[in-house]
Amino acid sequence: MNITIRHASETDIDFIIEAVMSAEACGTEIISYCRIFNISKTELSELLKSIIIEDIEGQELSLSTFKIALCDGERAGAISFWIEGVEGDSSMIKAQILSHFIGSERWNSAAEKIKIVSSTHIDRKKNSLQIESVYVKPEFRGNKIAQKIILHEMGHLQKNSPEICMAQVMTMNQNRPAIKMYESMGFVKSAETSSDNPAITDILPGSGRVMFEGEIKSIVQSENIYHEH
Repeated sequence: MNITIRHASETDIDFIIEAVMSAEACGTEIISYCRIFNISKTELSELLKSIIIEDIEGQELSLSTFKIALCDGERAGAISFWIEGVEGDSSMIKAQILSHFIGSERWNSAAEKIKIVSSTHIDRKKNSLQIESVYVKPEFRGNKIAQKIILHEMGHLQKNSPEICMAQVMTMNQNRPAIKMYESMGFVKSAETSSDNPAITDILPGSGRVMFEGEIKSIVQSENIYHEH
């Protein structure tokens, strides 16, 4: 299997939307955007397309933040990367984008749900590599494609931006496959939140979030040593 990794382009929009929606669901049927704003998957797809094409950097829903993995020329995986704080606080940027594109009426109607979701918020570290919307198509899973995309990005940063030394990735607390993968790569849990509001599991695919972080140099070195043996 020949795996190549490249920057996303507009021809990848539909695949990126698939990646975002799948990553949001974390293996469940719950897509938070749909539950928060009371919209269908079709409406969400159109919303994401508008946002991603706009390419507002500093948060995960931006075309230029995505890397695409190809297996023998076929799209197999996608991950969004950015450096936190360069364009401002990513959570604030994303909230402003969503409120603009979803419209004030729907945004205001979702205020109570947004408040519930906000109780699971974890701050991101400024000047750290952020990893989001991690997705591999089902038929390509088991080939460490997500790990390869992450290591590719880390290797790029080591060469071109060595001052960025820390990476962070967040997932839902019930997403065991993702947690297992990050731990196997050398990420360690740095923060965790959980909501005791029973409505949370109607909105999110879990009751809280877990943040993992790791030193880029250590993760890359440990993976290199593993492959050498």
